[in-house]
Amino acid sequence: MPVRRRGDVWWVDIQIGGQRIRQSAGPGATREEAKKLEAQIRAKHRRVQRGAHTLDDALARWLDGEARSLKSRKQLLYHVAVIRPFCAGKLLVEAPDVAETFTKKYRDKVTNSTINRKLAILRRICRLAYRVWHWLPEPIDQRIIMLSEINKRGTFLRAAQVEELARACAEPAAADMIRLAAFTGLRRSELFRAEYHDGLLYLAETKSGKPRAIPVPERVRAIAARLPLPITPTHLRKHFEAARKAAGLAVRFHDLRHTFASLLIQAGGSLATVQELMGHSTIAITKDLYGHLETDHLAKTVRLLDKL
Repeated sequence: MPVRRRGDVWWVDIQIGGQRIRQSAGPGATREEAKKLEAQIRAKHRRVQRGAHTLDDALARWLDGEARSLKSRKQLLYHVAVIRPFCAGKLLVEAPDVAETFTKKYRDKVTNSTINRKLAILRRICRLAYRVWHWLPEPIDQRIIMLSEINKRGTFLRAAQVEELARACAEPAAADMIRLAAFTGLRRSELFRAEYHDGLLYLAETKSGKPRAIPVPERVRAIAARLPLPITPTHLRKHFEAARKAAGLAVRFHDLRHTFASLLIQAGGSLATVQELMGHSTIAITKDLYGHLETDHLAKTVRLLDKL
Protein backbone atom coordinates (compact mmCIF):
# COMPACT_ATOMS: atom_id res chain seq x y z
CA MET A 1 0.00 0.00 0.00
CA PRO A 2 1.28 3.51 -0.77
CA VAL A 3 0.30 4.78 2.70
CA ARG A 4 1.14 2.62 5.69
CA ARG A 5 1.57 3.00 9.44
CA ARG A 6 4.75 2.14 11.30
CA GLY A 7 4.35 2.45 14.99
CA ASP A 8 2.70 5.81 15.66
CA VAL A 9 3.78 7.39 12.36
CA TRP A 10 2.15 7.26 8.93
CA TRP A 11 4.53 6.86 5.97
CA VAL A 12 4.20 7.36 2.23
CA ASP A 13 5.97 4.55 0.32
CA ILE A 14 5.51 4.75 -3.44
CA GLN A 15 7.39 4.01 -6.65
CA ILE A 16 7.27 6.47 -9.55
CA GLY A 17 9.13 6.03 -12.80
CA GLY A 18 11.28 3.28 -11.35
CA GLN A 19 12.24 5.43 -8.33
CA ARG A 20 11.16 4.47 -4.81
CA ILE A 21 10.08 7.39 -2.64
CA ARG A 22 9.61 7.02 1.14
CA GLN A 23 8.61 9.97 3.30
CA SER A 24 7.16 10.34 6.79
CA ALA A 25 3.94 12.31 7.30
CA GLY A 26 5.36 13.39 10.67
CA PRO A 27 4.53 12.63 14.31
CA GLY A 28 0.84 12.93 15.09
CA ALA A 29 -0.24 13.00 11.42
CA THR A 30 -3.42 11.15 10.50
CA ARG A 31 -3.98 8.72 7.64
CA GLU A 32 -5.86 11.42 5.70
CA GLU A 33 -2.87 13.76 6.04
CA ALA A 34 -0.57 11.01 4.81
CA LYS A 35 -2.84 10.54 1.77
CA LYS A 36 -2.63 14.27 1.06
CA LEU A 37 1.15 14.05 1.30
CA GLU A 38 1.13 11.18 -1.21
CA ALA A 39 -0.94 13.28 -3.61
CA GLN A 40 1.45 16.21 -3.19
CA ILE A 41 4.48 14.01 -3.90
CA ARG A 42 2.87 12.58 -7.03
CA ALA A 43 1.83 16.05 -8.24
CA LYS A 44 5.32 17.42 -7.62
CA HIS A 45 6.86 14.48 -9.47
CA ARG A 46 4.58 15.11 -12.45
CA ARG A 47 5.48 18.81 -12.49
CA VAL A 48 9.17 17.96 -12.44
CA GLN A 49 8.83 15.33 -15.13
CA ARG A 50 6.50 17.29 -17.42
CA GLY A 51 8.61 18.22 -20.42
CA ALA A 52 11.85 17.18 -18.73
CA HIS A 53 12.41 13.97 -20.69
CA THR A 54 13.45 13.92 -24.32
CA LEU A 55 12.56 11.50 -27.07
CA ASP A 56 16.16 10.29 -27.01
CA ASP A 57 15.70 9.45 -23.29
CA ALA A 58 12.59 7.44 -24.11
CA LEU A 59 14.16 5.60 -27.05
CA ALA A 60 17.20 4.68 -24.94
CA ARG A 61 15.05 3.37 -22.06
CA TRP A 62 12.84 1.36 -24.43
CA LEU A 63 15.82 -0.18 -26.27
CA ASP A 64 17.51 -1.11 -22.99
CA GLY A 65 14.28 -2.46 -21.54
CA GLU A 66 11.29 -3.93 -23.34
CA ALA A 67 12.87 -3.95 -26.82
CA ARG A 68 16.04 -5.72 -25.69
CA SER A 69 14.46 -9.19 -25.77
CA LEU A 70 12.29 -8.77 -28.89
CA LYS A 71 13.03 -11.15 -31.78
CA SER A 72 12.76 -8.27 -34.24
CA ARG A 73 15.38 -6.19 -32.40
CA LYS A 74 17.72 -5.90 -35.40
CA GLN A 75 14.92 -4.56 -37.58
CA LEU A 76 13.81 -2.24 -34.78
CA LEU A 77 17.31 -0.80 -34.55
CA TYR A 78 17.13 0.02 -38.25
CA HIS A 79 13.76 1.78 -37.83
CA VAL A 80 15.10 3.68 -34.80
CA ALA A 81 18.15 4.82 -36.80
CA VAL A 82 15.81 6.31 -39.41
CA ILE A 83 13.51 8.13 -36.97
CA ARG A 84 16.19 9.19 -34.46
CA PRO A 85 17.48 12.26 -36.39
CA PHE A 86 13.94 13.69 -36.22
CA CYS A 87 13.90 13.14 -32.44
CA ALA A 88 17.22 14.85 -31.71
CA GLY A 89 16.77 17.68 -29.21
CA LYS A 90 12.99 17.15 -29.07
CA LEU A 91 11.01 16.72 -25.86
CA LEU A 92 8.87 13.66 -25.32
CA VAL A 93 5.73 15.81 -25.37
CA GLU A 94 6.65 16.87 -28.93
CA ALA A 95 6.34 13.31 -30.29
CA PRO A 96 3.12 14.02 -32.29
CA ASP A 97 4.81 16.96 -34.03
CA VAL A 98 7.88 14.82 -34.77
CA ALA A 99 5.62 12.13 -36.26
CA GLU A 100 3.89 14.70 -38.48
CA THR A 101 7.22 16.10 -39.71
CA PHE A 102 8.54 12.61 -40.47
CA THR A 103 5.36 11.66 -42.35
CA LYS A 104 5.46 14.78 -44.52
CA LYS A 105 9.08 14.14 -45.50
CA TYR A 106 8.62 10.51 -46.51
CA ARG A 107 4.95 10.40 -47.63
CA ASP A 108 5.76 10.28 -51.37
CA LYS A 109 9.07 8.42 -51.06
CA VAL A 110 8.23 5.16 -49.26
CA THR A 111 5.15 3.04 -48.62
CA ASN A 112 2.67 3.93 -45.92
CA SER A 113 3.53 0.69 -44.11
CA THR A 114 7.22 1.69 -44.02
CA ILE A 115 6.29 5.03 -42.45
CA ASN A 116 3.98 3.30 -39.99
CA ARG A 117 6.78 1.06 -38.70
CA LYS A 118 8.60 4.18 -37.48
CA LEU A 119 5.46 5.86 -36.17
CA ALA A 120 4.63 2.69 -34.21
CA ILE A 121 7.88 3.10 -32.28
CA LEU A 122 6.96 6.66 -31.31
CA ARG A 123 3.51 5.47 -30.25
CA ARG A 124 4.94 2.69 -28.14
CA ILE A 125 7.42 4.81 -26.21
CA CYS A 126 4.74 7.46 -25.58
CA ARG A 127 2.38 4.80 -24.25
CA LEU A 128 5.06 3.43 -21.94
CA ALA A 129 6.08 6.93 -20.87
CA TYR A 130 2.53 7.64 -19.67
CA ARG A 131 1.34 4.27 -18.34
CA VAL A 132 4.52 2.68 -17.00
CA TRP A 133 7.32 5.20 -16.57
CA HIS A 134 5.05 8.11 -15.51
CA TRP A 135 7.06 10.53 -17.62
CA LEU A 136 3.99 12.18 -19.15
CA PRO A 137 1.12 13.95 -17.38
CA GLU A 138 -1.37 12.77 -20.03
CA PRO A 139 -1.56 10.17 -22.84
CA ILE A 140 -0.38 11.47 -26.23
CA ASP A 141 0.21 8.24 -28.18
CA GLN A 142 -3.17 8.43 -29.96
CA ARG A 143 -2.20 11.84 -31.35
CA ILE A 144 0.41 10.09 -33.48
CA ILE A 145 -1.60 9.40 -36.65
CA MET A 146 -0.89 6.18 -38.56
CA LEU A 147 -1.37 6.05 -42.33
CA SER A 148 -3.76 3.84 -44.26
CA GLU A 149 -2.16 0.69 -45.69
CA ILE A 150 -5.09 -0.34 -47.90
CA ASN A 151 -3.47 0.59 -51.22
CA LYS A 152 -0.68 -1.98 -51.45
CA ARG A 153 0.12 -1.95 -55.16
CA GLY A 154 3.38 -0.33 -56.11
CA THR A 155 4.94 1.05 -59.27
CA PHE A 156 6.58 -1.36 -61.71
CA LEU A 157 9.51 -0.41 -63.92
CA ARG A 158 10.62 -1.94 -67.19
CA ALA A 159 14.12 -3.41 -67.34
CA ALA A 160 15.26 -0.45 -69.46
CA GLN A 161 13.93 1.99 -66.84
CA VAL A 162 15.86 0.18 -64.11
CA GLU A 163 19.06 0.72 -66.06
CA GLU A 164 18.10 4.35 -66.74
CA LEU A 165 17.63 4.89 -63.01
CA ALA A 166 20.95 3.21 -62.19
CA ARG A 167 22.85 5.30 -64.75
CA ALA A 168 21.35 8.48 -63.30
CA CYS A 169 22.97 7.58 -59.98
CA ALA A 170 26.19 9.49 -59.22
CA GLU A 171 27.47 6.82 -56.81
CA PRO A 172 28.48 3.49 -58.49
CA ALA A 173 27.76 1.43 -55.38
CA ALA A 174 24.25 2.91 -55.14
CA ALA A 175 23.68 2.21 -58.84
CA ASP A 176 24.66 -1.43 -58.31
CA MET A 177 22.31 -1.67 -55.31
CA ILE A 178 19.47 -0.43 -57.55
CA ARG A 179 20.22 -3.10 -60.15
CA LEU A 180 20.53 -5.80 -57.51
CA ALA A 181 17.22 -4.85 -55.86
CA ALA A 182 15.34 -4.86 -59.18
CA PHE A 183 16.63 -8.28 -60.29
CA THR A 184 16.61 -10.16 -56.97
CA GLY A 185 13.59 -8.64 -55.21
CA LEU A 186 15.51 -8.03 -51.98
CA ARG A 187 14.31 -5.32 -49.63
CA ARG A 188 16.69 -2.44 -48.94
CA SER A 189 17.56 -3.73 -45.48
CA GLU A 190 18.11 -7.25 -46.87
CA LEU A 191 20.66 -5.98 -49.40
CA PHE A 192 22.94 -5.09 -46.49
CA ARG A 193 22.60 -8.52 -44.85
CA ALA A 194 22.69 -10.88 -47.82
CA GLU A 195 25.65 -13.18 -48.48
CA TYR A 196 26.53 -14.53 -51.93
CA HIS A 197 27.67 -18.11 -52.63
CA ASP A 198 27.65 -20.06 -55.91
CA GLY A 199 24.92 -18.12 -57.69
CA LEU A 200 22.68 -17.72 -54.62
CA LEU A 201 22.02 -14.91 -52.19
CA TYR A 202 21.46 -16.17 -48.66
CA LEU A 203 19.48 -14.42 -45.93
CA ALA A 204 19.79 -15.95 -42.48
CA GLU A 205 17.05 -13.71 -41.11
CA THR A 206 14.06 -12.32 -43.03
CA LYS A 207 10.86 -10.42 -42.33
CA SER A 208 8.98 -13.73 -41.96
CA GLY A 209 11.66 -15.05 -39.59
CA LYS A 210 12.67 -17.85 -41.99
CA PRO A 211 15.99 -18.12 -43.85
CA ARG A 212 15.83 -17.66 -47.60
CA ALA A 213 18.02 -18.38 -50.65
CA ILE A 214 17.48 -16.43 -53.87
CA PRO A 215 18.97 -17.49 -57.23
CA VAL A 216 20.80 -14.55 -58.82
CA PRO A 217 20.34 -13.91 -62.56
CA GLU A 218 23.49 -13.68 -64.62
CA ARG A 219 23.03 -9.97 -65.34
CA VAL A 220 23.66 -9.00 -61.69
CA ARG A 221 25.75 -11.95 -60.50
CA ALA A 222 29.01 -9.97 -60.64
CA ILE A 223 27.45 -7.31 -58.38
CA ALA A 224 26.21 -9.90 -55.89
CA ALA A 225 29.67 -11.44 -55.73
CA ARG A 226 31.05 -8.12 -54.43
CA LEU A 227 28.68 -7.86 -51.47
CA PRO A 228 28.80 -6.08 -49.11
CA LEU A 229 29.09 -2.99 -51.26
CA PRO A 230 30.87 0.11 -49.85
CA ILE A 231 27.79 2.18 -49.04
CA THR A 232 25.60 2.86 -45.99
CA PRO A 233 21.77 2.81 -45.88
CA THR A 234 21.77 6.59 -45.41
CA HIS A 235 23.94 7.25 -48.46
CA LEU A 236 21.96 4.75 -50.54
CA ARG A 237 18.75 6.61 -49.71
CA LYS A 238 20.37 9.95 -50.54
CA HIS A 239 21.76 8.84 -53.92
CA PHE A 240 18.57 6.99 -54.87
CA GLU A 241 16.47 10.12 -54.27
CA ALA A 242 18.83 12.17 -56.44
CA ALA A 243 18.82 9.52 -59.19
CA ARG A 244 15.03 9.17 -59.38
CA LYS A 245 14.66 12.93 -59.68
CA ALA A 246 17.34 13.09 -62.36
CA ALA A 247 15.66 10.24 -64.29
CA GLY A 248 12.20 11.78 -63.84
CA LEU A 249 10.79 8.57 -62.33
CA ALA A 250 8.21 8.78 -59.53
CA VAL A 251 9.34 5.62 -57.74
CA ARG A 252 10.33 4.52 -54.27
CA PHE A 253 13.18 2.13 -53.55
CA HIS A 254 10.67 -0.53 -52.50
CA ASP A 255 9.17 -0.33 -56.01
CA LEU A 256 12.31 -2.11 -57.24
CA ARG A 257 11.09 -5.16 -55.31
CA HIS A 258 7.70 -4.86 -57.01
CA THR A 259 9.53 -4.53 -60.33
CA PHE A 260 11.26 -7.88 -59.74
CA ALA A 261 7.90 -9.62 -59.26
CA SER A 262 6.41 -7.83 -62.27
CA LEU A 263 9.29 -8.85 -64.56
CA LEU A 264 9.03 -12.46 -63.40
CA ILE A 265 5.31 -12.64 -64.16
CA GLN A 266 5.76 -10.95 -67.55
CA ALA A 267 8.41 -13.57 -68.35
CA GLY A 268 5.91 -16.34 -67.60
CA GLY A 269 6.62 -17.03 -63.93
CA SER A 270 3.71 -18.32 -61.83
CA LEU A 271 2.37 -16.62 -58.74
CA ALA A 272 3.44 -19.63 -56.67
CA THR A 273 7.04 -19.22 -57.86
CA VAL A 274 6.92 -15.48 -57.24
CA GLN A 275 5.62 -16.13 -53.71
CA GLU A 276 8.60 -18.36 -52.95
CA LEU A 277 11.17 -15.98 -54.43
CA MET A 278 9.67 -12.94 -52.68
CA GLY A 279 9.46 -14.75 -49.35
CA HIS A 280 5.73 -14.12 -48.85
CA SER A 281 4.22 -16.17 -46.04
CA THR A 282 1.06 -16.99 -48.04
CA ILE A 283 -0.01 -17.07 -51.70
CA ALA A 284 -2.83 -14.67 -50.76
CA ILE A 285 -0.30 -11.87 -50.24
CA THR A 286 1.24 -12.52 -53.65
CA LYS A 287 -2.16 -12.59 -55.37
CA ASP A 288 -3.20 -9.39 -53.64
CA LEU A 289 -0.09 -7.57 -54.83
CA TYR A 290 0.52 -9.07 -58.27
CA GLY A 291 -2.52 -11.16 -59.25
CA HIS A 292 -3.70 -8.44 -61.63
CA LEU A 293 -0.50 -8.92 -63.68
CA GLU A 294 -1.07 -12.61 -64.36
CA THR A 295 -3.48 -12.52 -67.33
CA ASP A 296 -2.24 -15.40 -69.52
CA HIS A 297 -4.61 -17.94 -67.96
CA LEU A 298 -7.52 -15.53 -68.48
CA ALA A 299 -6.68 -15.09 -72.14
CA LYS A 300 -6.42 -18.87 -72.64
CA THR A 301 -9.84 -19.37 -71.08
CA VAL A 302 -11.48 -16.69 -73.21
CA ARG A 303 -9.96 -18.22 -76.38
CA LEU A 304 -12.04 -21.33 -75.67
CA LEU A 305 -14.98 -19.34 -77.01
CA ASP A 306 -13.34 -19.34 -80.43
CA LYS A 307 -13.81 -23.13 -80.58
CA LEU A 308 -17.59 -22.93 -80.20
